[in-house]
Amino acid sequence: MRYVLTGEEAKEIDWYTIQQVGIPSVVLMERAALAVAQAVMREEERTEKIVIAAGCGNNGADALAAARILWQQGWRNLKVLQVGEDSHGTVEWQMQKHILEQMGIRIEKFEQGCVPNAGAAVDGIFGIGLSRPVEGIFADCIQECNANVRHIYAVDISSGIHADTGKILGVCIKAYRTIAFGSEKLGSILYPGTEYSGMVETVDIGFPECAAAAVNPKAVRFEPGDLRRLPVRPAYSNKGTFGRVLIAAGGKNMAGAAYLSAYAAYSVGAGLVRILTVEENRTILQTLLPEAILTIWDETNLETQVEQCMEWATVAAVGPGLGTGDGAGRLLHTMLRHRRCPLVLDADALNLLAENPGWQTLLGENCILTPHLGELSRLTNISVERLQENLLAEVDILGSKWHATVVCKDARTIVCTGGEPLYVNVSGNQAMAKGGSGDVLTGIIVGLVAQKRSCHEAACLGVYLHGLAGDAVQAEKGSYSLLATDLVRALFGLLVQHPE
Repeated sequence: MRYVLTGEEAKEIDWYTIQQVGIPSVVLMERAALAVAQAVMREEERTEKIVIAAGCGNNGADALAAARILWQQGWRNLKVLQVGEDSHGTVEWQMQKHILEQMGIRIEKFEQGCVPNAGAAVDGIFGIGLSRPVEGIFADCIQECNANVRHIYAVDISSGIHADTGKILGVCIKAYRTIAFGSEKLGSILYPGTEYSGMVETVDIGFPECAAAAVNPKAVRFEPGDLRRLPVRPAYSNKGTFGRVLIAAGGKNMAGAAYLSAYAAYSVGAGLVRILTVEENRTILQTLLPEAILTIWDETNLETQVEQCMEWATVAAVGPGLGTGDGAGRLLHTMLRHRRCPLVLDADALNLLAENPGWQTLLGENCILTPHLGELSRLTNISVERLQENLLAEVDILGSKWHATVVCKDARTIVCTGGEPLYVNVSGNQAMAKGGSGDVLTGIIVGLVAQKRSCHEAACLGVYLHGLAGDAVQAEKGSYSLLATDLVRALFGLLVQHPE
């Protein structure tokens, strides 16, 4: 697990390192510039034309220092461009400019049309503090770099991305590679900013661990080593050891949703899975998944039946393919009122919750909600467009309001639980935009909760596993042909590699 920073958090870590720890800013800058220069030198020939586009802030100073290092290492075909006025230059920028001048390295002021065709460029025009649309010569420089340069190396973040939200502020550098200092910035992994960031390489420039601990960043992401968080499977065990999952799903003609959720729950290790569904689904579910216990809704005795099922369960899920009719509504309301175990609400359960806002008072700790943006919009009465402007903040507010875990499913899924770091998922891909994919995620999450993972950890780990499965299927089948059942099968390959 590693931190992902907002612009303000990155500034605070920088300040703490310099002011509290005592590492001089010029030391950090030298290491940052070296990392940028090394990235260029790894991939570009000495004979290539290289443009250095430097604004007058500290990102520009990093770029000027990188130009010096490249020059000293024999990359002499440089065109160093100053984008902005000297009067706006920081102390560090003034220092780096003076060093280049003393070395005889020419610096030109950017003018329209002066960016040549080049093999590479270093983008140090703006940094993490950008918060308003890019205009004037800055926009001109960005557009010319994008049009004329093959590979652009962004210093910390592509110029034009809002560091907190990933929003494109008018125009943006289309980076080939981003060299992120210390930690990735949220803007580089959230859409649409991630599409302008290229390959993001995180480099250590000397920020001590105590600086991040003092700032306590609010967002994290997982990486492959986090699969160690998967539940341990003790040899001395039985099916009860690994939990009892209740899945209330599958209205008429929607047996597939119930099957996919139950299949996924078993596949991540749940000991027993019971499906509560309608009579019409009996034959197909017993054929597809004979391992599951099947309980058929009894409309005349629904409350007693649901209460008994909830007493049996270690964890329950409700919603996939359920429908939004009166029977489904009574089922959900009964499950909420008789909740004695963690409960995952997905799909039609969320739509019913939106139609009956009074039921939201029955949520709370040990509830997990898994809305996509449309469902989140209906739950909050906030437009999708407004949600997209600052999704992390909106999801954070919602999780605090409901005292629940919220899994907001999007191109970058976000998990929020009050008192826990925001989790931003980076696994997965566009091939997963298929019917049934969300049903599989519900099953994965509920299967992990059954094995004594907290709601927050099960949600984060479930989302990460789900995305890794999607990445594995895309690598095998491409972006068009993925089916939801492929995701479950891909889990087998991921989990067989996990050391118990």
